[in-house]
Amino acid sequence: MRNTKDCTIVVSSCDAYRDLWPAFFALLKRYWPDCPYKIVLNTETLDFKWPGLEIEAFGFGKNMTWGKRLRKTLKKIQTDQVLMLLDDFFLQAPVDTERLENCVYWMQQNPEIANFSLFPDYFENIKDERFENFELRKRVTAYVVNCQAGLWNRKELISLLRDHENAWQFEEFGTIRARYYKTRKKFYILANGAPLIFDYPVGGAIHRGKWRQDMPDLLARENVEMDFSKRGFIEEHILPNPEIKVPFAESWWGRKHDLSRYVKNWRSYF
Repeated sequence: MRNTKDCTIVVSSCDAYRDLWPAFFALLKRYWPDCPYKIVLNTETLDFKWPGLEIEAFGFGKNMTWGKRLRKTLKKIQTDQVLMLLDDFFLQAPVDTERLENCVYWMQQNPEIANFSLFPDYFENIKDERFENFELRKRVTAYVVNCQAGLWNRKELISLLRDHENAWQFEEFGTIRARYYKTRKKFYILANGAPLIFDYPVGGAIHRGKWRQDMPDLLARENVEMDFSKRGFIEEHILPNPEIKVPFAESWWGRKHDLSRYVKNWRSYF
């Protein structure tokens, strides 16, 4: 029998981003009224409630790194799968619960799968046709491990996290760990052109602590109030362009400062 309820939503945030929570959870409730999962708000000390949603905040206290707090949160969760979201993934269309539950079921039936990434990228993936609308990530691909909306095998995610890392380090060095030796699990991603399961602004509403310039229009359309003066706006938000091919020497792997940066972050390789 399919047990697609064996999943917990983890919303990764922090106390300093509490101004985003009313908008995030209002839109979550609006566009996912039949949400079947418990929600854990991964923050430091604050609690938060929203009508019609079952939200729990564990509250591990301040002075804890992003990686350590997330690992402690995941270890306290009982379900085998977790749906990882960031606090600025503002929904703008209904969630496709049936297709998400398919992913939960597929992961339960195939323990070699570590992750179903629910937002497409612009890299070339493998069309293995095992799972409808999903493609297998190549092992040598940037950001196989990432913080976009995704369904994770909880234990596998714990194994890839490191206490000293922030979210950006986790994406970069977690990808290296997954690629070379920490796991032989498989990573799948929603194919380009496939209908979205979880539809939110590409990359999230916040960039480097400031609002994207298109967010007032989005929240106005959704009739969600927000005080944008607290954070201000970034000057420009550059979205990924699939037509631009970055030369290897200029890519994230080939940058000149990489060697010294990797030496500095030697702990992230283990």
